[in-house]
Amino acid sequence: MRTPTMWDFHAPSGLAGFTQSSCSVALWRRQPRSDFRVLIDCIRGDLAEFRQLLSPAAVEQSLAAAFPARFWRSSLARPWLEDVTALVDMFCQESACAQCCVRLESLRTAAHFHTDSHSLQLVCSYRGPGISWLGEDNVDFRLTDGWPYREEEIVLRPHEVHQANERDVVLLKGRSANTLPVYHKGPSRRPQDLTSWILRMTPAVPTRR
Repeated sequence: MRTPTMWDFHAPSGLAGFTQSSCSVALWRRQPRSDFRVLIDCIRGDLAEFRQLLSPAAVEQSLAAAFPARFWRSSLARPWLEDVTALVDMFCQESACAQCCVRLESLRTAAHFHTDSHSLQLVCSYRGPGISWLGEDNVDFRLTDGWPYREEEIVLRPHEVHQANERDVVLLKGRSANTLPVYHKGPSRRPQDLTSWILRMTPAVPTRR
């Protein structure tokens, strides 16, 4: 099996062409922002699950209605909102959708490696560690058709598991994409993580190729 190539990018414009490529994972390494952590920790009691179909132009209004006024009174809220809007715009352009499903959630689910039915998913953790995923040459595909399977059974080299950090942007292709789907999982919440806050995006409709 060939060694997969990671699609590394360093700005939204650098993602262009990823969905048509033979790469299955795109990664934008970004420095964590302590002001984002402060913002989220200050309002963690008010954090609610958010899920809506949004166009880039609708992000600001929809999020403004979803979170309390004291959230938006913080000078830290505007940079965070601009970051989310930029990621939604980037995702919609690359997935060729006018809207995408935008989720903000505090729960860290899927503690086992799995794939998604979507053609593409974006994940960015604004608080706490990001997701883990496997290169396709690190998956024993002879076992993945059988469910349930133990994680240690499908991972060929446990020391080569990829890990996203806080604020990294990861895009993963799923089962309806043009490559093998990416096996990934969300990390367990650590005792020192008072709050987790994760942004996820998926296409509103299947991408036409």
